[in-house]
Amino acid sequence: MTNKPYLYLADTATQKEKEEKYDLAAEYWGKAKRKRPYVDA
Repeated sequence: MTNKPYLYLADTATQKEKEEKYDLAAEYWGKAKRKRPYVDA
């Protein structure tokens, strides 16, 4: 897989959930989780 930004992966995961393709959504959420920006709250 090429280097995709966090928002692309999160948007794709959300779209897969809407299509009820939950296995693919989980895969994209996992990839997005590894790319998410660190926020020190």
